[in-house]
Amino acid sequence: MDNKFYNTQCELNGTRLCQELNMSSCGDCPLSGMKGYERKRIAADILAILDMMPENGMRDLFTGDKCVFCKNDEPNDKTGYALSDIGHMRPEGEERPKLFKSLLGLSSRAGYMLPAQMGICSRCKRNLNMIGSLPLLILCIFIAVPVLLIGVKDIRESLAAVSSFFPFAIFLISVAIGVALYFVSKKLLIRHLSKQTYLNIFDIPRLKAMGEDGWFELSKGRDPDTYVVSKLLFMKKPLKSGLGTRPTAPIDDLMKKADEAISGEERPVETQTVEQ
Repeated sequence: MDNKFYNTQCELNGTRLCQELNMSSCGDCPLSGMKGYERKRIAADILAILDMMPENGMRDLFTGDKCVFCKNDEPNDKTGYALSDIGHMRPEGEERPKLFKSLLGLSSRAGYMLPAQMGICSRCKRNLNMIGSLPLLILCIFIAVPVLLIGVKDIRESLAAVSSFFPFAIFLISVAIGVALYFVSKKLLIRHLSKQTYLNIFDIPRLKAMGEDGWFELSKGRDPDTYVVSKLLFMKKPLKSGLGTRPTAPIDDLMKKADEAISGEERPVETQTVEQ
C-alpha cells in the first residue's frame, strides 16, 4: 500500500491533529512546506479550536441521515449540505502571517475560522432560499415594471401630458412600494418559516453552545443581532478535507502524540503508514 503520510519529520504526523485536518496525503497538506516552529504554532491553534468545538467535533452536523435544520420532532431525511464559515476571535488577538491563513482555520476577519457544514433537507433549503429570494423578487418587479411601462412611448407621453414630472413620480412611488413590500414580506416569511426551520445556524441545538461561547458567522460579523437568517452555501456533497470535515472520531491513543506535537518533544524519524 502506498504511504500517503510519508513526512515523518512533521510534528503532526501520526497524531490526532493530523487526523482532524483530514488531508488525503502529506502532499496535499499546507503544513508540509512549513518549518518545524511554524507547524508547532499551527498545532497549538488547532488544539485551541478543537477545545472550543462540541464534544464530538462538527461531525454530528453532517454525518447523520437527518436534517439538522428541521424543528419538528421527526426531522426530514437530509438531501444535501449547507455550509457557513464561522469565526472566533483569539483571546490574545495575535496576528498570524498570511501563510497560516489557508486551510488551517485562520482568517484575517477572525482569530479562528472553521467551516460548519450541516445536513439539510429539501424543505428547509427551500425555506431558506425563499426568504432570500422572494422579497428581492418583489422589489425587482416594482422597479422593473414602471421602467418598462415608461419605456413605452405612448404610455410615457400620456403620463407626461399630465406633468413632465409625473413619469418620474410614478417610478419613485413604485420603488417605495417595492421597498416596503420587501421588508414586510421578509418579516412575514421569517415569522412563518421559523416555525419549521432553524433560520440561524446558532439556533441549531448542536451549535447553540458555540454561539454562546463567541463563535459567529463571518458573513454577518461579530454582532449576533445583525441578521436573523444565516447566509449559507448549499452543496450536494460535503467538504472532504480541512479542519472540521473528518466524518469519524480520531483514534484515542493518538491524543498523547497530539500533545507532544506542541510540547517540543523530539519524535524519532521513521517510516510509517498512518491510517486516516
